[in-house]
Amino acid sequence: REKDGKLIHLKHIDCEGVVVVIKGEK
Repeated sequence: REKDGKLIHLKHIDCEGVVVVIKGEK
């Protein structure tokens, strides 16, 4: 299940942008 969540997160970031990655990480 962790892999599935990561996949969705990656897809979301790709659609939204790198900003989402920084916001999610911080």
